[in-house]
Amino acid sequence: MRNVGSKIGLKEIWATGSILDGNSSGRFFRDHLSGKSEVDGIGTLYKVYGIGDDDLPYRYFSGPKKSTATKGKYYQGIPRKVLDNLDNIKKSQPIVTFMDLAGNFGNCRHEGGVDFRSGKKPIELFRKLFGMVVSEKNDLILDFFSGSASTAHAVMQLNSEDSINRKFIMVQIPEDCFEKSGAFKTIAEIGKERIRRAGQKIKAENPLNTMDLDIGFRVLKVDSSNMNDVYYSPDVLDKANLASYVSNIHEDRSDEDLLFQVLLDWGVDLTLPIQQQTIEGKPVFIVAENVIAACFDREGGITEAFIKQLAEIKPLRAVFCDAGFASDSVKINVEQIFKLLSPNTELKTL
Repeated sequence: MRNVGSKIGLKEIWATGSILDGNSSGRFFRDHLSGKSEVDGIGTLYKVYGIGDDDLPYRYFSGPKKSTATKGKYYQGIPRKVLDNLDNIKKSQPIVTFMDLAGNFGNCRHEGGVDFRSGKKPIELFRKLFGMVVSEKNDLILDFFSGSASTAHAVMQLNSEDSINRKFIMVQIPEDCFEKSGAFKTIAEIGKERIRRAGQKIKAENPLNTMDLDIGFRVLKVDSSNMNDVYYSPDVLDKANLASYVSNIHEDRSDEDLLFQVLLDWGVDLTLPIQQQTIEGKPVFIVAENVIAACFDREGGITEAFIKQLAEIKPLRAVFCDAGFASDSVKINVEQIFKLLSPNTELKTL
């Protein structure tokens, strides 16, 4: 029904938001057509007489085109007051950089398989933005206000289409959700679930071209240090709590917490693959085959036999907890064992 530049052309307008209260057509859709798709079917076209301010005696309305949608459209001609004054209207050129995404914004509510009604952006917007720059392999796209993670969804979608391995970092505070957000308590949870569902959907829809598509991601949270403050002056020490000063690591911190602290301390890429092996009955994290080998045993289980097996991996870096060594002699001999078996390994003790 669009006929740009014609006096008889009709303009497509979404019946949503403030329009539902702002004019007669919006109010008509709100009062008489909302919910009618359940009776009349999807995508029904209505012709309503006696409404509007254009030169036509009727106005067209269309209902939602999907069962999950609630919004429709109406089609408006040029208002009479404009038609009567066409000769005096200043003509201008269209803005070539203008993005007409009204339809995309109207239909983005359910994109990604999660319902999020506060500022959700359509994937098509990001596709156009990314298209303004030349993408190269391993480009990093950062979104400090990620919301429902539309940016991450768009990155994975584009990667599936052109095989450019873009990466993304999404940042979102754990802001509470509205009551209508279902099982999700925070906006950050919505974003995480959307990335999972979107990645699975992209691979399912095009399995042949997405066999090597990486849809994995890691979730990291900002927290306080893993380390206790062990520097106290004698006058503030409490004898009753001396046992709590033995370890310099917070008791509630997991081995994974310590591992990612080490990655940050050494400036190692947080997206590198991590494997877990068992040596002498102790769990060991191996980052990217040999970038880091880490054992965070804190029960005195690290023996010389363990150290020798670990050194045979020849990691670039190795890290242990001070409380993990079976004895002082083992702790002293660690450096000598690595000098003999893996002289290029950098050692660190927490």
